[in-house]
Amino acid sequence: MTVPSSIETEAVVPTDVAPVVDAGPPPVEAAAEAVLSGRISYVDADGEVRPDAGARILIVPEERSGSSRLAPEGFRAGADDADRSLAVASIRAVGGDFVTADADGNYAAMLPAAGLYQVLIVSRYQPRAEGSAPDAAAMQVLAGYFDRPAQVIGESALHASPFRYRGSGASTRDQTFERP
Repeated sequence: MTVPSSIETEAVVPTDVAPVVDAGPPPVEAAAEAVLSGRISYVDADGEVRPDAGARILIVPEERSGSSRLAPEGFRAGADDADRSLAVASIRAVGGDFVTADADGNYAAMLPAAGLYQVLIVSRYQPRAEGSAPDAAAMQVLAGYFDRPAQVIGESALHASPFRYRGSGASTRDQTFERP
């Protein structure tokens, strides 16, 4: 059977179906509960232990995926809220977390998957000893993620340590920064 040339055919496109777009893997969502928490403090000039409110806690995967380096601006103490939000999103995009200690020095971080991580804690109030360089191993970890790693910590005291997250359960990690 032939279709008369005066009849036009039209494709029917359903309007209630969204187009299929390959956007890659779904974004990594953090766990519903904190997997690493603790309290950060420092020893002041009078020898008193005080909460290190505003201390920064960066948790990054031991194995780095991707090659882009992050800018340090949003990770610095006192960063603008917009820069800090971008910093949190970017560190979570590579599988880690970035949190700041509250007024009591407490923090709680979430991680998307089991694995080996590096925990980098940067004091808000305790400086490094004058003329001392930051820990070389910690700087190597930061250099794997940041284009200007020294600007992430400035002159602040820094503590770095490995952390194995098994995929469930919570761990506690406290840190007290002593006087230089």
